[in-house]
Amino acid sequence: MVVKGKRKRKKPINTDTHCPHCQKKIVLVGMSEISVITGRDPRFIQTYRDRGLIPEPAINLARGSIWELSQVKEFIDKYKIEPSPSEEPER
Repeated sequence: MVVKGKRKRKKPINTDTHCPHCQKKIVLVGMSEISVITGRDPRFIQTYRDRGLIPEPAINLARGSIWELSQVKEFIDKYKIEPSPSEEPER
């Protein structure tokens, strides 16, 4: 049976999980999330990846790579990545 009208929006996928061994919280992120976190264009992040400056992903999937957020934060801190003035949202 097809119901016409508004479709319900899917809830965002929860990327928070816990290690089954130590119960440490693990947050997984992809290229899009890294782009949002840094405030930079995804092409900028890909350039860093192509140069080997971003750590190896925790896992490579057919649709992209996945990192732990802690890996990404280390990368951001190491290279002091900040949004470029041209990419900052207008207020």
